[in-house]
Amino acid sequence: MKEQGIGYFYAVPQSMADQWWFYHPQNLPSTLPSFVSVQEVDPLRHVGWGLSEQDAKKISEFKVEG
Repeated sequence: MKEQGIGYFYAVPQSMADQWWFYHPQNLPSTLPSFVSVQEVDPLRHVGWGLSEQDAKKISEFKVEG
C-alpha cells in the first residue's frame, strides 16, 4: 500500500488467508496491481474476523474530511 501511495483508515491482518484488509483506502490509483482488489463491505459483519465490535463501529462511523 505504501509503495502504491495508498493511505487507509484502519488495517486488519487476515493470517489464515495471508491477506490484509484495509478500510477506507485513500489515493487509489486508477489501476491497481493484480493482487489488490476493492470490495465494499460492512465492517460490522466482520466482528470476530480480526475486528472488535468497538473497532467495527469506528470504521463504520469514519467520515473522510475534506
